[in-house]
Amino acid sequence: MEKHIYKTFYLWLIFFLRYRDDVNGDFFGAELTVGNTVLRNSRLVGGADFDCIFKCKGKLILTDVKTTIKPLKLEYLRQIIGYALLYNEDLDSFKFTDIGIYHSRSGSFRYLSLDGVVKKALPSLNSIVQARQEFIGFIEKDRLKKLEELKKVQAEQEALRAIELAKKESLKEKRKIARLAKAEAIKNGTYEIGEQKLIRLKKAEEKRKIEIIKQERKLASNEKRKIARLAKAEVIKNGTYEIGEQELILAKEKLRVMEQERALAK
Repeated sequence: MEKHIYKTFYLWLIFFLRYRDDVNGDFFGAELTVGNTVLRNSRLVGGADFDCIFKCKGKLILTDVKTTIKPLKLEYLRQIIGYALLYNEDLDSFKFTDIGIYHSRSGSFRYLSLDGVVKKALPSLNSIVQARQEFIGFIEKDRLKKLEELKKVQAEQEALRAIELAKKESLKEKRKIARLAKAEAIKNGTYEIGEQKLIRLKKAEEKRKIEIIKQERKLASNEKRKIARLAKAEVIKNGTYEIGEQELILAKEKLRVMEQERALAK
């Protein structure tokens, strides 16, 4: 940020030195008297520091310097008028008679007296002094209003936090009492399980029993297969095993394939 400020300052300073000696320019013979100063009333708007004050053709001009290549905006004029209205004759250590905008890239310098600003921009007011009083008064009222709103919001937030804390404390106390009552009932043998909890326990027990039955069936099935394999092995060993119809078909098919392979090999 600081680097950007210095770069901008040196840029418009180069343009200032160039156009200051241009006899036909708006800026001819201008002198820099005050540079980048903070207004004492800037605290009211969260900070306000103007670029400089130029002395030009016998006038002291509070100036906002623009180095942009884009067209100037109306907000730039509002900004410099705001600086003029924030000015405090008793607190600020400088003076000015006019306000203006200097476009450093083109050398264009346009300015207007403070009375002219009041007539053109604030026609309902009589003087720059009245304009400043109205402006500062409006800012003060707006600031106090926002401060009151902030205090109200903070108070509401504090109240909500207090309610939430009270709820938590009440819930903790209720749970503590319930735990103590449960412990006492268990100790006395009078504790009764709630209906919903009893239902959940019964369902869990039924599920456990079903799983046990499944496991037992699986073990029984594996045991039956093991006995069948052993019995088959025994009858094969004794030569009393009878081949089933499907096994006979598969054996004949295997034999036929083997005979074809031998024929092809010859």
